[in-house]
Amino acid sequence: MQLPRRRFLALIGVAVVASAAAMVVRRRRALRRWLRPARSAPFPPGDLDPPTVRTLMAAVHALLGERIESDHYEDFFRWRAAHVSGCRSLYAGFAASLDRAARVSGQRGFAGSPPALQRRILHPMLPVRGWARVWRRVTEPERTRLARLVVRDIFHLFARTDAWVLTGYDAWPGHPRGLEAYRQAPGQG
Repeated sequence: MQLPRRRFLALIGVAVVASAAAMVVRRRRALRRWLRPARSAPFPPGDLDPPTVRTLMAAVHALLGERIESDHYEDFFRWRAAHVSGCRSLYAGFAASLDRAARVSGQRGFAGSPPALQRRILHPMLPVRGWARVWRRVTEPERTRLARLVVRDIFHLFARTDAWVLTGYDAWPGHPRGLEAYRQAPGQG
């Protein structure tokens, strides 16, 4: 049986519309929340608790490797949690989701799990482009939000700091380093 091109395209169109409608019906509660955000009071800033900081730092090391200086990442998270409304609850939610995923895998928490498992848990949160991003945004809205707000900040801070050191510079811009190598004033040699 040969199918004319118009009929084939019409059948494909019907299938696409039907699958989109099924997805909307299945995800209607999440779509309702997305279209009509809750009008609750903003989350107050405050200090991060130590387990959240440990989980965040384990995520930084799992994403970027061990050849980084981690002090400024911790300072970054602590400062934003203490001064920016909503960041403390965002970081606590991110740490809780990582700990939950580690417990599903049989570990006590994300910070104490092996590095390979940490990378496997964080892999779905890595930035993607194109249709994969659209698909992830529809199917996993909470994980996408956390990836967009936390993982992106980790990569941006890395690009402004440790990436400079790993490419061969003595320090990143705005950070004095290499002064111990200074021997003689320029022009007096």
